Amino acid sequence: MNTTHSPNSFGVLALCSLLGAPLLTACDSGDDVDEYGHERAAADPNSLTRASEDAIIEAMEFEPSPEVFEYTGQIDDLDAPWRRGPRPGPLRAEPEGETHDASDDLVDLLTRDGRTYRQRLGTQGLHTGTISDFEASPTPIEGEDPDLDEAIDSLTLRELITGGVDNRIRSTATSKQGVMVKIAGTSTSTNTTCSASMIAPRVFLTAAHCVTDSNGDWSYGSADWVMPSVRGRSFSGSNTALDSNDTPWGARQVTRLIKPSAWTGGGSKYDYAILIIGDHAPDNAGTIEWDPQPAKFANDDCDDLDGLTVNLRGYPGRTKTCASASSEDNGQCGGYAYVEAKPVDECTTNSIYYYLDSQEGQSGSPVYRYSAVTGVRTVVGINRGTFGSRNYGHKIRSGSYGAICAAVEDPANFSSHFTNPSC
Repeated sequence: MNTTHSPNSFGVLALCSLLGAPLLTACDSGDDVDEYGHERAAADPNSLTRASEDAIIEAMEFEPSPEVFEYTGQIDDLDAPWRRGPRPGPLRAEPEGETHDASDDLVDLLTRDGRTYRQRLGTQGLHTGTISDFEASPTPIEGEDPDLDEAIDSLTLRELITGGVDNRIRSTATSKQGVMVKIAGTSTSTNTTCSASMIAPRVFLTAAHCVTDSNGDWSYGSADWVMPSVRGRSFSGSNTALDSNDTPWGARQVTRLIKPSAWTGGGSKYDYAILIIGDHAPDNAGTIEWDPQPAKFANDDCDDLDGLTVNLRGYPGRTKTCASASSEDNGQCGGYAYVEAKPVDECTTNSIYYYLDSQEGQSGSPVYRYSAVTGVRTVVGINRGTFGSRNYGHKIRSGSYGAICAAVEDPANFSSHFTNPSC
């Protein structure tokens, strides 16, 4: 899989872009009702401006715990061209190393105003569990995540890296797919940088190569926003800006990012990253309901994963070709999420391999098991790229599980409005 990203500045945005999709009524009068016939509440532009400014100030004043993080420097030019360059080409696996050093699971942190921090040695490895405990544990009955909200268009034969038939199903439901998000450079962008999963109301899990350059250094100018349950923007026609119907849960601005210190741009062992968004109330300006439904995540043994049916759900590029695309999109993926379920083909210490179809934009997509009994989705891996005729990704292992748990359970990342999960 070759991950393609659109350039975008991380500097000061125009007001409407800064406010984002959840606040679009302050920028575009639009219709008075949404697609369901519900009246849209009027937004106060002055209050929205103040809220946005307050959020930016709050993000810039964030200071991680000095007991855990050491300040390492400042990125002065957040608009530098190196931050907006293309990501690496097709990602190939590297030989799996079995060596492990005490510093392997330390993480780096970057704030929105450019300050960088590194975790102090000895503060990692505090979480020894195997599965997050936000909901009841899933039963052993695992299978395909249903997506029956609309009919599927006829499938056509085409070549994907996993074989001749594209078996992905277009996903348009919002009630059950709020945990799957698109990452983009602006709040209204139809382009897709990568995909991610919500694991707490303010915490999202993606691939490290989505927010770094080929050397593993920070480069995330096109990953400033997360958009849960995006329904897509039709590729046919001239309107190329997302609106509230396309982004029913809005767009949320990323305020800081976390990645493994050992990530240098290669292999799958450290190819994961954590995005933190600002705190948001249930109803943002009366226009977009924010309804986070976090997924669980787990450090599963290969004995449990080998042959287990898993799902891969994410956002291929809008202009890519998808077999189950809407007829109005003329075969283009159209900005929707797509999902497929198949058994894990192989599991190793750091990676999982599968014949699940994937395209540019689906890096960072969650590879998850689904319980048909409880409806719980549990992320076990993060999609990375191609390996021969298969796709593969980072397997959540004990080290990455601990780092993810630390971010989820950090009070600085808690929501003031929703239940905060634990590990």
